[in-house]
Amino acid sequence: MKSIACILSSLLVVAACRTETTEEPAGASLHQIEKLLPQRAWNVLDGGKPIGSIVLYADPEAPTDPAKQYFSVRNPFQQELGSMDGLGRAWKFSPHQREARLIGAGTVLEGARRILGGGVDCELVEVSFDTLRAMPASARK
Repeated sequence: MKSIACILSSLLVVAACRTETTEEPAGASLHQIEKLLPQRAWNVLDGGKPIGSIVLYADPEAPTDPAKQYFSVRNPFQQELGSMDGLGRAWKFSPHQREARLIGAGTVLEGARRILGGGVDCELVEVSFDTLRAMPASARK
């Protein structure tokens, strides 16, 4: 009887043991996380009427490095509609699509105009971040 109890307790100990392995995706060591912080902001005006805004995110240790810059293009309700990188490439987000669509390259103003659907009279006016946080009157209704 003792041998059966000994065998059962050994089986319970073995059954309770498990081994875990952790794997990382191929190439994960090549990627590194970069912290980008908001640096500047602009309102996009078309014929004097605000049609959206742009927020520049950059690495605080290299704020002028185009490889470490990201421009968020937003509508007046602060919903991100597209983005641009520091090299001038612009992408527009499409509803129900996983990937953004590349819409061209050029200046920040040209990219914002394409993303927001503005005309040739578009201009950028630098603003404070507090100005962007304020909800437009049309959004409060």
